[in-house]
Amino acid sequence: MDEDVKKWNDYHSKSISEGPSIYAQEKEVFFPRGSLVGDLGGGTGGDALFFLAKGHKVIIMDISDFALKIAYEKAKKASLHQNLTTTKIDFG
Repeated sequence: MDEDVKKWNDYHSKSISEGPSIYAQEKEVFFPRGSLVGDLGGGTGGDALFFLAKGHKVIIMDISDFALKIAYEKAKKASLHQNLTTTKIDFG
């Protein structure tokens, strides 16, 4: 396993974000309804779930396959997964 992937999988296994960032909360009001949101480095989906709940479609891009799995599971539990796409990326 690539060292960067292992590092971020370990990080996310110890720290799963539960809520949206203040930035996401402040800026979402400016988004047109039903926007497609790209969440680069979206981790376990704190912001993504917020945007999904507001009616947007979201693509989470992250190096951590562990984090992407958690984000998808959280979206599925909230019945929001149909508007979520997860993509593993590595710019290294």
